[in-house]
Amino acid sequence: MELVKGVPITKYCDETHATIEERLRLFIPVCQAVQHAHQKGIIHRDIKPSNVLVCIEDGKPVPKVIDFGVAKALHQPLTDGTLHTGFNQIVGTLEYMSPEQAELNALDIDTRADVYALGVLLFELLTGSTPVTRDELRQVALVGMLRQLKEVEPRKPSTRLSESKETIASLAAMRRTDPKMLMKEVRGDLDWIVLKCLEADRTRRYETTNALVRDVERHLANEAVEARPPSAVYRLRKAARKYRRGLLTAGVIAAVLVACTGISVWQATEAISQRNDKSRALDLAKEAKHTAELREAETMTVLEFLENHILAAARPEGLEGGLGHEVQLRKALETALPFVATSFPNQPVIEARLRRTLGLSFKHLGDHKLALEQFEAARLLYAKHRGSDHPDTLATMNNLANTYAALGRQDDALKLRKETLALRKAKLDPAHQDTLASMSNLAQSYDALGQYEDALRLREETLKLQKAWLGVDDTNTLASMNNLGISYTLLGRHVEAVKLRKETLMLMQDRFGPKHANTLACKNNLAESYQAIGRLADALKLYEETLSQAYSTLSPDHPGTLLVMNNIAWLLATAEDKRFRDPARALTLATKAAHSSPKSADFWGTLGVARCRISDWKTAILDLEKAIGLRSPTDSVNANESFFLAMACWQLGDKPAAHTWFKKGAAWMDGGKSRYDEVRRFRAKAAALLGIKEEIQRSD
Repeated sequence: MELVKGVPITKYCDETHATIEERLRLFIPVCQAVQHAHQKGIIHRDIKPSNVLVCIEDGKPVPKVIDFGVAKALHQPLTDGTLHTGFNQIVGTLEYMSPEQAELNALDIDTRADVYALGVLLFELLTGSTPVTRDELRQVALVGMLRQLKEVEPRKPSTRLSESKETIASLAAMRRTDPKMLMKEVRGDLDWIVLKCLEADRTRRYETTNALVRDVERHLANEAVEARPPSAVYRLRKAARKYRRGLLTAGVIAAVLVACTGISVWQATEAISQRNDKSRALDLAKEAKHTAELREAETMTVLEFLENHILAAARPEGLEGGLGHEVQLRKALETALPFVATSFPNQPVIEARLRRTLGLSFKHLGDHKLALEQFEAARLLYAKHRGSDHPDTLATMNNLANTYAALGRQDDALKLRKETLALRKAKLDPAHQDTLASMSNLAQSYDALGQYEDALRLREETLKLQKAWLGVDDTNTLASMNNLGISYTLLGRHVEAVKLRKETLMLMQDRFGPKHANTLACKNNLAESYQAIGRLADALKLYEETLSQAYSTLSPDHPGTLLVMNNIAWLLATAEDKRFRDPARALTLATKAAHSSPKSADFWGTLGVARCRISDWKTAILDLEKAIGLRSPTDSVNANESFFLAMACWQLGDKPAAHTWFKKGAAWMDGGKSRYDEVRRFRAKAAALLGIKEEIQRSD
């Protein structure tokens, strides 16, 4: 996938005065691109003209679907890096949004949401406007907007054109025809194709985008299309849903249906007799009414919980659950926790979803203990009510394993990640992105426990599958190439890491451009590998170039910028070749990084080392100890700080503490099976200063 430079598809069609047939032929590859994403387990969720750009390639228009920024993995996103639809959050663009996507508690989005959005796009290509316009949505409040999307029947494209008396001439001209012929072209098949996409009941939409493509192709070939006008019985059912509040008896149902849908009594009777079941229409109406009421009750339950136990926290203190106007989100969430278990006694799946969302919120707030409690409860609920291998259960298991890892419970994380991967392999395709995500997560656990060879094998397998199924320039493939580079580095295979990271950088530049955050991260990684093989001049040059671009493209305080800043400081403070050392600049950069990101152990470690270089031993000890305190007690990276702590304590005359820190560093280093040559160098320096004689085997 490349950086796309083009114009929105509607703008292109209007500027080139594309005919209806030309618009349809341009629309087909758009559907095919979305279908390709669906086959890879991705729902776009924000299909609109600005995300469908037309480029000219070899003199021909080629549409490209871009911006999967709100995309979601089928069966729920499975890695913490994937965007989630949070509690009571609407994701997408309202006028292109399907009714189920507009639900405040949208728990169940699937590929048919994209089919709906494609229908809106086709409507706009045909008529120049969306079924529900932005101006119409602006006239009502948020809840009204959602009701409009869910309950108002969309007009046929031909009806919209017939209503566009002031603009029909210009609309026809932009399609190289006249108003009469435009109406004739759109009326009929295209009306029904669009309306089939826009069905509020998604079970009545095209099952896949491929099915939509086939119908458009049938229309272009003058063949009969699958889409048809809705039957009389179906119109009865829709009317029952629309007027459900007044339907008290079967007789009233029948009367309201006939009066409000404009269907004659004869038509209703005829429809029923054709099915040879007089009560069927009423049964359908009752069924629709019951389903609608359940869904409305579900929505209201979640809204009431949000209103009474989270939003209410912002009320004046002591007033109906209020905690004061200055209350923080974290406090509001904590206050709501006791009510979760009691608010959904007969809706365990809603409780599970809410607990998982709360867990993600606490995770992002840095409170992994509270996140753990919510994920554990959600997992039990999902497993009991949806099954141990249901996608929601597996997604929650993934969240739970990530939380174990964040809390330093690496053995628990490893065990759960193995279990999750086994279930996903059995449930899904081996190349499904959820399965691949689990493989990547399991490799992280292997790294954390020093099982670098196991991590390497898993990453190589993951990358092979992604290259075969997703392509070499897919973002997930590129991420796996980066992860494989980490494995090479941890195993001391730095020459291979350099080769792989050069290849990854070239692909990233082609995919995202030279100044994208992902490209800058690849440059930083390559510089690290140059540093590891002793090419310090190349490393420093690439670091400086990356830092300059990060300052201008990201921001001085962006995590990516701070990481590069820290890496430069580390090189300037620790370079074995003293020509590259610059303790003063190292201290300046490390101070900026550590104070801008005070929870980063690596940044405090670099700052402590920089202070050692200027002989500020006391402050260095504080910074180095802080770094170790921020990490897991089992993290082998602690060896770096331990050897510098040993040297700092020795310089201050505290020889017992120096020997203690040296022993801890040696244990961390040996336990983690580190292959970093620079750690060995630090250990040798500390051993020489403390008068410790030992042989350290160098990596190959």
